[in-house]
Amino acid sequence: MKRKTIIMLSAKRCGSTAVFRMFQAHPGVRVCHHNQTIPNWEPNFWNLAVRALDGEWEPFTARVRAICPDLPIPDSLTETAVFDLWREIVSRLGPVLFDKSPQYLGNRAAMELLKAFIQQGDDVRLFAFIRDPRDAITSQFELWGGRVADDSPSRRERAWLAKYDHLAELQQELDIPVFRYEDFAAASACYAPMLFAHCGVAHVPESYAHIRPTSVGRYYASAYWPIRRWRFSEPFQHHLREYGYEATHPTQGRRWRVQARLFARSLGRYGRLQMRRLQARRLARRG
Repeated sequence: MKRKTIIMLSAKRCGSTAVFRMFQAHPGVRVCHHNQTIPNWEPNFWNLAVRALDGEWEPFTARVRAICPDLPIPDSLTETAVFDLWREIVSRLGPVLFDKSPQYLGNRAAMELLKAFIQQGDDVRLFAFIRDPRDAITSQFELWGGRVADDSPSRRERAWLAKYDHLAELQQELDIPVFRYEDFAAASACYAPMLFAHCGVAHVPESYAHIRPTSVGRYYASAYWPIRRWRFSEPFQHHLREYGYEATHPTQGRRWRVQARLFARSLGRYGRLQMRRLQARRLARRG
């Protein structure tokens, strides 16, 4: 079977873990790690290869050893050697291999290296995901805000725009369909076959059985003051409208309604959990 690389492009918090699990469960696809049951994995092969070509050798070799421990690594690294290493990884682990590393979109040099690889005739299928940028940036900031100097929602907004501007440029040269994660999660039986067809793999419904509708409205529900004070730039508003998302700032009433809806949903989940626990205790007593 011919070698094939499948690569997901996205920002962080856009469903890459759910998509990783989908391809991991597909019988015709392997993930880029010697342990095929690993819960989640970002190879970052192309990012680290660029750094290695610039002389920062150790992170790349460490990652290659983590991916495929017994793979010989050349003493000197050239662009050709990087391509041959990847082909050998795909041959050993694949022959159809899935790679998701959200850092790719933010690294133009890495994508230029990948494009050079594609131009040699290797079969690489690219696709991209986006999630409501307001929700995704809110999620990023709530999880990782403050880890870098001068962090703010506006700073993350600028980084987000740079990534998706880069994606738009790549789409002018390469076939890269974009899926909205909210749509994909709400109707996976519709969108997963489209994605599998683009990647040239069989439609296997069982592989996406774990995907459930994702929560919408994290931006509205956030209690973080930096999120509440966040005001969208004009380019960001244009970006939101381009991908079919609302570009207006919410009223306080809208925030309250979304918070109430999410709270009711969480209570429902808690109630179902408590009911299952009660049923388990009853069964244990009968046993």
